[in-house]
Amino acid sequence: MKRSRVMAIVLAAAIMLIGIGYAAWTDELQINNTVQTGIFEMIFEDVQGLNKGWEDYDNHEYDDPNYNPPINDPSNPGKPFQTGDFDFVNIDNPGRHPIVILSDNKQMITFQNDNFYPGSGAWLKFKIRNNGTIPAKVKEIKSVIDPASDAIQDDFQYTISSVVLYRENGQVAQTLYGQSSTFDTFDAFIAELSRRLSQYPDGSPIILEPGEYIYVNGTDETSISGGYDIFMKNSAGDETENCTLKFDLLLDYIQWNAR
Repeated sequence: MKRSRVMAIVLAAAIMLIGIGYAAWTDELQINNTVQTGIFEMIFEDVQGLNKGWEDYDNHEYDDPNYNPPINDPSNPGKPFQTGDFDFVNIDNPGRHPIVILSDNKQMITFQNDNFYPGSGAWLKFKIRNNGTIPAKVKEIKSVIDPASDAIQDDFQYTISSVVLYRENGQVAQTLYGQSSTFDTFDAFIAELSRRLSQYPDGSPIILEPGEYIYVNGTDETSISGGYDIFMKNSAGDETENCTLKFDLLLDYIQWNAR
C-alpha cells in the first residue's frame, strides 16, 4: 500500500514537472514598437511677381552695369521702376502683372511676361522653405526656357538682390549675400541664382533645418528691387517686338548628409 502511494506521488510530481516544462517551451516575449520615418520636402512659397516700367527710360543708361538709378527721386525726371499709368507690360493681363504659376507640388515656378518694351520689365520673388522634418539642402535651381523665348533671353538684364537665411520663427539667421548682382545673359543669371541659393560664399552647402527658409530680399512695389529683377535692355532690337519671355524654375534638393 505504501509502495503504491509512493508511486502515485512520484507520478503526480512527474506530471507537474512536465506541465512546467511545456509551459516554459511555449511562453512568448512580446514587444510592441513603432518606427516612424521623417518627412523630406522643400518647397517654393510666397511666390509673387510685379511689373515695373520706366516713365522716361531714355534719360538713363540701364545697360551700364555701374548705373545705380535712384528710388523715386523727385529731382530725377526719369524716375525709374514706376508702376501704374506708365506700365504697359502684360496689358492684356488683369492687373498687368506677369503670369507667375506655382506648380501643385510647389517645386516649380513658371514665369511669363508679355508686351515688353526697352527699359520695361518686372520682378519675381519667392522663398525656398524646408517644409519637412529633417534637414535638407538645395542641390541646384534648374531652368527650362520656352523655345519661343530662346532667341530673346539675352536681350534682358537679370538682377539678384541680397540673399538672407531665416529661422522658422521668421528671425534673420544670417545674410548670405549682401550685394545685388546684375547679369547680361540668362544662363549666367541661372548659374549664379543656383549657386547663391545652395552655397555659402565659401562654397559650403547651405543646410536648412526644418522650417527655415531662404529669401532674396524683396520690398514693396515702389522700390528698386523685388528680389529678382528682369528688364529689357535699351539696346534690344526690333526683332524682340511681339515676343514673350517665359521660363520655368525647378527646385532640386537633397537630404543634408547626401554628397
